[in-house]
Amino acid sequence: NGGNGAAATLMATTDAAPPPRVAPVIPWVLGRVRSSGVDVLWDYENTIGEPSTHAEYRIDSGRWTRLDASTNRRVSLTVRNKSTYTVSVRGVNTTHNLTGNAVTINVLNPAETASSAPASINAGPRAGGQGGGVNYRVAWSNVSSSAGTRTRWEYRHGSASLSGWMSLSASANRILDFANLTPSTYYEVQVREVTNVEFGAAAILKFRVEPLT
Repeated sequence: NGGNGAAATLMATTDAAPPPRVAPVIPWVLGRVRSSGVDVLWDYENTIGEPSTHAEYRIDSGRWTRLDASTNRRVSLTVRNKSTYTVSVRGVNTTHNLTGNAVTINVLNPAETASSAPASINAGPRAGGQGGGVNYRVAWSNVSSSAGTRTRWEYRHGSASLSGWMSLSASANRILDFANLTPSTYYEVQVREVTNVEFGAAAILKFRVEPLT
């Protein structure tokens, strides 16, 4: 007919594109020196990204070697005829064909000895406890020998049982203050140095909390 018909417009909608897959992440690795090699351990992955189906490691720029999940996030290495070398670890997700960025540590080859324990550690009461509790300060000296470069101090403490290891910065003043400890109770505090290649030996202090008079 001669009339002007209304134009019909067809609108198509599409679902939003899925987010891109993100490669698995391994946030840090740490080498622990043995007399004949080094144990390389790595932490749980960041929650961002696809989970790893396995990890891979390599020495310096060599080929990548697969590690199955049964390795429990560690590998023991013995490297001959090298005074220093690097170990790299990365996560791999075979389901989505993804490879994470590698994390690398520098290793001082044994026979490097582990960092010694702090030479001395002591505890003493301080004023300010509340509700019958007693405040205590624990202080320790530096280590006499260190393997590698210090990255942090670690400590744990408790009475009936010990806490997990907690971190202090490498530049911390080697003092811990504990508030409102229970009088006439025995406590234990352990302190160790952690370097870029290993965990040091722990200094162990056991003491009885004495009431302030």
